[in-house]
Amino acid sequence: MRYFLEYATDQGVGRFAVEGTNLCDALTKARAALQGLDCTRAALRHTARPRPTSGEGQALAIYTRTEGWKIQGSQPVSE
Repeated sequence: MRYFLEYATDQGVGRFAVEGTNLCDALTKARAALQGLDCTRAALRHTARPRPTSGEGQALAIYTRTEGWKIQGSQPVSE
């Protein structure tokens, strides 16, 4: 399945597709992709549309610099 990772740093924002067999797989790939970017916040989203606009789709996991990753509706994900 295709997920979309939207992220922000102190210098700008970015967005790219993440392929994953499930949410855990996609989250693992998203975490690896953001390493070294000094990310301030991010959202891992999913939508049925092949090319959604920024901010479109359900946010399945949220990242903040202070709290780390959190799957929506659950406890923070350990690093």
